[in-house]
Amino acid sequence: MKEIKLLSLSITLFTMFSCTGSKINSNRNDNAAANEKIRSEVRKSDEMTNEEYYELKSGESILSFVAKKIVFEGKISDIPMQHMMRYSPTFEGQEAEKNEYIEPADKFKGGQIVAYYLPSKVKWPAKKEGLRFYGTMQKMSGAGKGGGEHTEYYLMLDKVE
Repeated sequence: MKEIKLLSLSITLFTMFSCTGSKINSNRNDNAAANEKIRSEVRKSDEMTNEEYYELKSGESILSFVAKKIVFEGKISDIPMQHMMRYSPTFEGQEAEKNEYIEPADKFKGGQIVAYYLPSKVKWPAKKEGLRFYGTMQKMSGAGKGGGEHTEYYLMLDKVE
């Protein structure tokens, strides 16, 4: 009975979090202007607004920036080592969300993360290394396969350059 209640709670929470995904912004026809706006929002100071991206410094843990807009260097992973917990439902009239496994540069602490994005919004460069990722860090927790709790950190990606 306890397992059924836990399963029911997990499904409810999973549904709640999965329904808060990104929506298509149909007014973004000018990618160059949007990219320039993102670049102008990057700040390196601690005095930031919610619209600005914080540029990670060497030695900072990417995992300590949950619910914050950040920018950092990294690469696309060759071998996925992260489990995807976040479900990305597609509703009629909405674009299907995609994901990519990325690795922050070695100077940042945290390891591989999953980046979720809308293909119409994020254009990937041809190269796989030396990239800059712009997005908002998020996390999701749930029951671990072997007991305990498992937490996945992921990035809601806004831009890659």
